[in-house]
Amino acid sequence: MAVAGNQPQTFASHLQELQLRLMSVGFVFLAASLVAFIFRAQIASWLQAPLHSPLYYHSPSGAFSYVVQVSVACGLLACLPFALYNLIRFIEPAFNSDIQRRRGKIVRTILISTVFIVIGGSFGYYLMLPITLHFFNSYASSQVNALITTDEYINFAIACILTFAVIFQMPLAIGLIDNFKPIKPAKLLHYQRHVIVISLVVALVLPFTYDPLTQFIIALPIIVLYYVSIAWLYLRHSVRPVAKSRRKTIKSAQPSPSTPPAKFKQAETPTTVQPSFQLVQPEVRPTKTKLKDKHESKLGRSLKPHVVIQSAQGPRTLDLRQKSK
Repeated sequence: MAVAGNQPQTFASHLQELQLRLMSVGFVFLAASLVAFIFRAQIASWLQAPLHSPLYYHSPSGAFSYVVQVSVACGLLACLPFALYNLIRFIEPAFNSDIQRRRGKIVRTILISTVFIVIGGSFGYYLMLPITLHFFNSYASSQVNALITTDEYINFAIACILTFAVIFQMPLAIGLIDNFKPIKPAKLLHYQRHVIVISLVVALVLPFTYDPLTQFIIALPIIVLYYVSIAWLYLRHSVRPVAKSRRKTIKSAQPSPSTPPAKFKQAETPTTVQPSFQLVQPEVRPTKTKLKDKHESKLGRSLKPHVVIQSAQGPRTLDLRQKSK
């Protein structure tokens, strides 16, 4: 059970929230696909421009299938930032931070993601797609002519554009991980050799890379983006302590809402100051008369009230108390 704001969320509420967010992403996807379907002619001609040759279809529904595939691809590209926004909003209750600052970070993340999608898609369309098509057309001759169908070309072109649109999200993904669990730039530098090998493997596995030059061109932006992510983390970690100290200074300078202003403060009642010393009563020593009376009283208690005297007539008892009287 996670906490969103001040109210805890149960598992059923999480499922309901997930359903609503998936529905909103699906609605954005359908709306973007519908807009792309309206402008299908312009998008199809723009997408076909790097090929420099006509396309063919071998089924009655080939033209309609081609338009639908183009519209779906445009809808996917358009809803990627919105899907990322809903993903962040769905997992943010698991992390404690300031709500207003968190919303500002979310808006910033979406804008950066959109910029990276545009840059990645443009890199795939304007650089990788023409290079790959030129490499394949270089093996054509007068005896071998290309007869490219709409389905094959749209799958190839969309795969190239979407691949680089996702690859260019690497700095953003590393930044999001750093928000949840801080990553040291030195730790990322330790894995740079692994990243180089993985980028070459990815370039080898992709369906539009068959020659070493194309593989190098694909692996190069992955490696460059990795080092850009490290530089970004270094700047963030160097700026973050300064920003925290500045926020603490601003908070300490602001008066707390619980304390009233100076002109409305009540007069303080004077408090009695307790002395730090303790008065000790002097010891009274007894005088000589008191000591004599005390000695006589003890002596009187120790003497017997009568004595027995032996005389010629026999023993006789003498009462001392009567004699003293």
